[in-house]
Amino acid sequence: MSRKRSAREAFTGSQDALKSSSPASKSQATTSSKPVSAFAAARAAASKSATADLATQLEYSEDDKLRQDAESLVQSLNLPGVANDGYVTAGTITEADDEADLAYSSEEEIIEQADALIELHQKRQLSNFRRGSVVSNPDHISIELDIDESAVVLGIYDLELKSGTVVVNGALLRPSEDRHRIFAPATHALPRIEAKSGAAEIIIHSVSEHPLQRLETLSPLWSKTWHDEPGQETSRSFCLLRSSFDDPLRRPLVAFELEPESQKAINKIMSHKPAPLGAPSSVLVTGSKGSGKSSFCRALANTLLTAPQPWTKSSCFWLDLDPGQPEFGPAGQVSLVQIREPLLGPSFTHVLTHPSTGSRCIRAHSLAAISPKEDSEHFLACAKDLMQHYNTQRKDFPASPLIINCSGWVAGSALSVLVELIKEAVPTDLILTAPLDASSTLTLQTTITPKTTLHTLPVRARIPQARTSAELRAVQTMSYMHSLAPFQNRSAWTAQSLTTLQPWRVPYTGDKAGISAILSYHDTVDASTLSLILPGATVAIVAVASDSAFLPTAKPAYLSTPKPSNKAFKLSDKLVHTPESLPLLPPQSQSGAPSPLNPRFSETIAQALVRGIDVSSKELILLSPVSGAVIQRHIARGDKIVLVRGKFDFPDWALLEDIHYSNAAKRRGEFEDVEEEESDDDEDEEEAMVQAKTTTERPYVGVRNPDAGIGGSVWRLRHLPRRI
Repeated sequence: MSRKRSAREAFTGSQDALKSSSPASKSQATTSSKPVSAFAAARAAASKSATADLATQLEYSEDDKLRQDAESLVQSLNLPGVANDGYVTAGTITEADDEADLAYSSEEEIIEQADALIELHQKRQLSNFRRGSVVSNPDHISIELDIDESAVVLGIYDLELKSGTVVVNGALLRPSEDRHRIFAPATHALPRIEAKSGAAEIIIHSVSEHPLQRLETLSPLWSKTWHDEPGQETSRSFCLLRSSFDDPLRRPLVAFELEPESQKAINKIMSHKPAPLGAPSSVLVTGSKGSGKSSFCRALANTLLTAPQPWTKSSCFWLDLDPGQPEFGPAGQVSLVQIREPLLGPSFTHVLTHPSTGSRCIRAHSLAAISPKEDSEHFLACAKDLMQHYNTQRKDFPASPLIINCSGWVAGSALSVLVELIKEAVPTDLILTAPLDASSTLTLQTTITPKTTLHTLPVRARIPQARTSAELRAVQTMSYMHSLAPFQNRSAWTAQSLTTLQPWRVPYTGDKAGISAILSYHDTVDASTLSLILPGATVAIVAVASDSAFLPTAKPAYLSTPKPSNKAFKLSDKLVHTPESLPLLPPQSQSGAPSPLNPRFSETIAQALVRGIDVSSKELILLSPVSGAVIQRHIARGDKIVLVRGKFDFPDWALLEDIHYSNAAKRRGEFEDVEEEESDDDEDEEEAMVQAKTTTERPYVGVRNPDAGIGGSVWRLRHLPRRI
């Protein structure tokens, strides 16, 4: 407690340090007597004189360990005016700095932020393997683990097990000739390789030039995600970590650890032996945002797929009901996926499902929003349809269990939605990753049947994340849009800018029209403005099997099996054509409110980015990772293809890929002069092409005047609605 109290005093007392520091810092410190935020105080403490004052306040002479922790904290924050091993910029705090860093906060908020910063940057023990048990080679390392020893590795690598058994994220891996591809980014908890039942020998192989590592050249969203050594050309794609300080970038790394209560719940689920003709286990996991739902579901799925029980099979089903942070597919949709192989990476590493990669999407529905609360009735209808398709799949896979991962929306009317899901799914186990209030808990207890076991897990300590939820969704969507067809039974990506990829050109009018209609969820769109909204937006590509999908459905039909309407419906009579001849379907409800497609007669095929509209040829220019053959199969069986827009996150990252790629290329020195004339001509041509892209007028994007101050000579997005 004394160390934390001293650290708090250091942050809250940094105003005095500001007064005695440089004039630039002093001018800001004297503007108000209120304390500034912890981050601003830490920035001020980065100057030499402020750091000296901080050293006095922390009483270095009494606690050398605290002094080292404080120095590590200031170094790892990468602050202006501090030389962090030669790879951070120099500078001082000036009036041109971001005002958000100097936002006034209460004393309690400052203490809370200070505690979080200090806790985040403390040295964490990650591995406990014996010294001398590691044999290092240029492209791989060998590790001998005794029982209960573990190793944590950062980066992308292939794990080969020579002897013994190990557990990775709940998956029990045994010796085989196959290598397991593991993704361990710094943005998530790192997988821990543990020897549980005895000694084990493992080999960790490097993966050369993986495309996910090169996406950093297209967007800062991927900055400092993988293993990287500043100023060095490393030959490995991974780094073995004994502690968090072994990371060359000193990032606040943590290892994945399943709490004892969670492990007990998984063991109890695994012990459930179904009757000879009974249904397999079905587990519904719910809880607040950031409470560990997805981590628990991944560990449970990996255990189900690799457990030695004779009644467990080689596959399980995942009902993904979290449109904001989905495990499979891009954000904004719910889906039913069959899994055959363990999940050894975060969601953006298996975003595109394919049978050859160990997972296949049975059916998906787009909500065109990142939360079910935008249209809870449509959400329930989609969930009900996916559960019915799971029951159909059980005929071919009678022993495959079901995992239902719900969204983090638990406030307000979310409880009534959860009750409806429980009534429809009738799970064998209900997992609460965070305790609810007494009234909500009582409601759930009265809802579940005696066959359902309720597991309430304690609140786990929340560790500050390196990415926000919005940034993680952008990473997920970017990974999805850069996905390629699987190669050698592995997921594949391209690190090229989306502007260099061949788009689809789809006619939207005439006899050969590939798009039957364009719909809008959650808000109405006037026909005169549709052509202004679509370019640059995200849309869902939906296959409609029957015109009954376009008819509005009353609420009782969402909670029961909807029946085809007897009303005659002809889509061509309902369409409204814009001045550009785009086929817009206005709301069909009597109230005029947007009505979503009936999920019983429709399914989502993919998401796409609208690159533009070719009015002269009446074509939409789309980018999507899904093969055109998939679309053709739906058209061949008589389905109509419909585009759905709504409250998707705006893909601002896609508008700046060329800019970031150009800057990364210049930093690598790709445009330097060479002796060979032919090579010089090629580089001049490439430089001119990139220069043309970076100077071209582009929508929603503006460049600030280089004389505007710090950070002025960069491309920035103009203020846009967050979701369109």
